[in-house]
Order: sequence, then structure tokens, then C-alpha cells
Amino acid sequence: MRNYKTSLTLLSASLCLGLFALPVHASPEDDAAIQLYKQGKYGPALAAFEAIDKRTPRKPLTHYYIALCCQSLNQVARATAEYKWVADNSPKGTLKAAALKGLDSVSRYKQGREQQVAASAANTEAAAAADTAKTAAAGEKTASGTKPGEKTPTAKPDESKVKKVLAFSTSYDRTWLAFEPGFNQAKEKYNGKIAISQVDTDDEASNALKEKYKLSSFPAFVYLDGAGNVLKTESGCPGDGDAFINEIENLNKKKK
Repeated sequence: MRNYKTSLTLLSASLCLGLFALPVHASPEDDAAIQLYKQGKYGPALAAFEAIDKRTPRKPLTHYYIALCCQSLNQVARATAEYKWVADNSPKGTLKAAALKGLDSVSRYKQGREQQVAASAANTEAAAAADTAKTAAAGEKTASGTKPGEKTPTAKPDESKVKKVLAFSTSYDRTWLAFEPGFNQAKEKYNGKIAISQVDTDDEASNALKEKYKLSSFPAFVYLDGAGNVLKTESGCPGDGDAFINEIENLNKKKK
């Protein structure tokens, strides 16, 4: 996901550079907000442009930069809506052309993300099937190699029932931002054992997963076993990294 976010930011930066080379009028307050954007301060820049829009609404240039900020913050759905508004409400010329390019860039980004999500789901299912086949093959091998009168060795149980955790949230949600260090703590602890990942709910590619797990409020956490079965769904974020780890350990201790 990080590679896609990086490419999305680069795309919005290239759109902005193209606009700087053309004669688009900007007011002093626009200039101050634009400087924030150019410095990579996308959150503060977005807040500044939103404040400008409240004072002087329906300025195409303001909405164009709101789209750029949203694109850089991976708020794809809103970026798409803002680019479309600018394209529909600007006369033919620089800004309209730039907005159409913006629409094209987020469209290509969404297609790439949808392919990535589909590939990830396919890989998870394939891995679960491979684990099942491996377990079955090991059982057959053990049974065939047992001599009469010998006890069949008991296979060592899987140490972890939880094999995957999906954390659904936007990257800018305050609850998520407060919890993110704990999320990274758990990811590091279970690296190579449990797949723990964030799903950006602003990304339209996440809609299929939100529908699959019947999620309507965010942040939300879905805990899955090796076969992709839901062990638990939880609304909100755990208190911290230790609470998150304890939740996983408690699920592992529960009897099947």
C-alpha cells in the first residue's frame, strides 16, 4: 500500500507543477495555502483551502488545490469529486485541463489498487489452501509410516489461531492516529507469523471487503484464522499496543 500512496503523491505533485507553469490567478490567501502544499504539509494546506472555500465559496482554483491535497493524503473518493467539480465548473483552459488530468490520474490509481486488493485476497486464499493440503499430506504420511501397535504421533497444534488482522480506518482518523504506534508494535511482534495490515476505508477498492465483513463504522478490526474465517469483529481501536497484543493472545487461547 505504501508504494501506491507514494505514487499517488507523486502524481498530484506533477499535476501541481504543471499548474505552476501556467497563468492561473491566485489571491494572497491562496498563495499562503499553496506554499503549505508545496512544502508537503498536505493536512494544513487542506485545512487552509477549506477555510478559504468557506469565506469565498465556489472558486475553481481553491477546489483544485483541495483535490490535490486529498490526492496526496490518499483521500481518493473526495479527490475524484473535487476534480470533477472543477472540470464541470471551470471554463475551457488551464484549470479545466488540469482537473481532467487529475481525474485520469486518480482513475488509474484506483484501478491499480483494485488489482492489488484482488491479488492480495487471492494470495490469502491460496495460502490457506496450501496450509490445509500440507496438513492433510502430513497426516497421511504419519499414518502410513506407523507400525502395528504403535501410537500415531500427535501433530503439534498451531501456536496461533489468528493468522490475519485487518484494521479498517482512514489514515487521518484521530482515533487511528493515536493508536498507530500500538498497531506498529503488534506488527513488529508478529512479523512473519500473523499478517496485520491497515485497509484505507477512503479507498473504493476497500468496498468489497467492507461489504464482506458487514462493516459500517470505523475504525474496525477483523481477526481471521488461516482459512479466512472470522474469529472476531471489533469496532474502535484497542487502547494501545499491549491491549491489541492481548486481544490476539486471548483469541489464540480460546477453545475451538
